[in-house]
Amino acid sequence: MTACATRQRVFPFAAALLASLLSPATLAGDRQTPNPAAPAETSQYAFLIGEWECTTRMMGPDRNYVEGRATWIGRYILDGWAIQDLWESETPEGSRFQGTNIRSFDPATGKWDNRWLPQGSLQWKEFESEQRGETMVMIGGEGTDAVGSFIDRNTFHDIRSDSWRWRKDRSYDGGETWFEGVGFIEARRAGRPDGLEGLDGVEHGFVDNAGIKIHYASLGDGPLVVMLHGFPDYWYTWREQMAELSRDHRVVAIDLRGYNKSDKPEGVQSYAMSRLIADVVAVIHHFDGTPATVIGHDWGGAVAWMVATYVPDLVERLVVLSTPHPFGLRRELRENPEQQRNSAYARRFQEDGAHESLTAEELASWVEDTEVRARYVEAFRRSSIEGMLNYYKANYPRPASASGNAPAPQPPPPPGKIGCPVLVIHGLDDEALLPEGFNGTWEWVDGELTIVSLPGVGHFVQHEAGEVVTRTIADWLGRH
Repeated sequence: MTACATRQRVFPFAAALLASLLSPATLAGDRQTPNPAAPAETSQYAFLIGEWECTTRMMGPDRNYVEGRATWIGRYILDGWAIQDLWESETPEGSRFQGTNIRSFDPATGKWDNRWLPQGSLQWKEFESEQRGETMVMIGGEGTDAVGSFIDRNTFHDIRSDSWRWRKDRSYDGGETWFEGVGFIEARRAGRPDGLEGLDGVEHGFVDNAGIKIHYASLGDGPLVVMLHGFPDYWYTWREQMAELSRDHRVVAIDLRGYNKSDKPEGVQSYAMSRLIADVVAVIHHFDGTPATVIGHDWGGAVAWMVATYVPDLVERLVVLSTPHPFGLRRELRENPEQQRNSAYARRFQEDGAHESLTAEELASWVEDTEVRARYVEAFRRSSIEGMLNYYKANYPRPASASGNAPAPQPPPPPGKIGCPVLVIHGLDDEALLPEGFNGTWEWVDGELTIVSLPGVGHFVQHEAGEVVTRTIADWLGRH
């Protein structure tokens, strides 16, 4: 990518200009829409309008991330011809930082002119920005740090009516190469409840399966969708997809046994695949027993594959994220040295006492948003870490015996191929379950099979590419 030309200017009147922009006369009316006479593109940043509560994660000079909180206020100014952002952040140590952005669209260049004035400075940093698909990308803001002179690329993405995300990348060679992820912001509209549990219409309950209670969160009305999380996760992983799919479906996200509010039976065999399948069957029967769409990720994906295989009459459609068909994974563990190396963590989980070295905080470390991570830690403290690892002990293919002569035991062949429509979504950067595992998926599927590969996305696709995953599932369900 070629960097946009960037400049820095010193405006002697910057302080006075900032004061005027903050004056009641300038902000009078608090417009929520652009001026009708302004360029149509002025609405491209309309998602910023309003007050936002933010969690931040910024890389410091020592290359370690510093987490904090911030308030972001966006409003139209100058009678709807421009947008101003007001920013105030605070680190856990109490350090505060303020600044303001001024944004206006230039029809001559077809791009946005963005000017950022940080606290304590009379020097504006300038960016050019433009809409790229469903993102807004800003490039500019020349500066110098311990490494050298740089420009930044700030990307607004996963833009929704009540939330959005922001990522800062940095280049030291004029935009030829980028160091990605030097800063992150997660924004949530102020006053919006933190998570689906605070929204009207979400119902929580339990389903009994042979004395084991399975917790669920349900939203919406219509054809049944059952969602199964993986490791280490819980029902809340599906919050973004639930919000969208519940428009025309009854979406039921469960805590798998061993997790969060579901029961946590003891013993490895309590987590055998047959028991996991039975849990899902019990949930479907609880909601009238009509065939459901089953969606799963990671271990939830493995269970979803098996439910569709062994209880086909209860599965109308199947959606699997990140998880090869169990027979495909078994093949890769037998033949693919890279998958064997990348599965070393699973071998450790199969060892006796492995759960004793894991904590809720460690298991939740993959969650970037600090507030969401706190919810995960709370859920994992309610969970059985030993039960989580029993999934691996009971179901994950084991290597050949120490002698090297006896192959790992094979499961019985499936009764037949899966006949319902199947959607598979996986990230090409997934290091736990490599893309080669999806080769030959059609050998176990007779129905229509759709495979969607997402470049640059890792294992937790519903988090890393939430908007794309949600839209892909919703569109696919609409056609099937």
